[in-house]
Amino acid sequence: MTDDNTTPKGTPVSTPERLTENGVQIVRFDAAEMPDSYIQQLVSKSRQDHVMEHEGHEDVGDEQNPGRFYDIDSYKKWATKGRTVYLMIGNKGKDVGGVVWFGKRANEHVQDCDTTFAIRIYAQDSAHGWEQYQGKGYGAPYMQATHQDYMEQNPSATIWLDVVDENKGAIHVYKKAGYIEDSVVQDPEYPERKRVIMTYDSGAR
Repeated sequence: MTDDNTTPKGTPVSTPERLTENGVQIVRFDAAEMPDSYIQQLVSKSRQDHVMEHEGHEDVGDEQNPGRFYDIDSYKKWATKGRTVYLMIGNKGKDVGGVVWFGKRANEHVQDCDTTFAIRIYAQDSAHGWEQYQGKGYGAPYMQATHQDYMEQNPSATIWLDVVDENKGAIHVYKKAGYIEDSVVQDPEYPERKRVIMTYDSGAR
């Protein structure tokens, strides 16, 4: 990264016009090689209300059992498990507007799927001067671009995700990107809610 923080390290990914026309780019990283300045944004932005509403403890945890984005150290521990991260970066390379990751992980509820997927798109944070990315129609093209790139790098991957069943907006976006509903299971952390397991149909895109 340059001193002015405008040129992200990592591998640039072909970015849809919907994003580039707004000064946003997609960059692929080996999760373990993410610059600390971006990791710190993931840590801070993972505490935004709309993230906490659906992910909560799994993302930020607590001092005794840190979540994946509790602090830089917890991120780096999480990153050692062979994950590929795609950042959506705006504001001339200064903002993490969103994060997508893929990681090798099976799910007992899904047969023959070996890779998990997740996405976050962040809201404005005026205190830090970070711009607004949520609610701008970036989700579908961001997912499509990252899935296309990941499948080119990992053509044999079979992908799944899980999502809180009440998060209908996210489920709709996932379906548009090529996911189909597989099953509904009890949320392991929140007994009062359920999670929808979805699998990616690469032939649908």
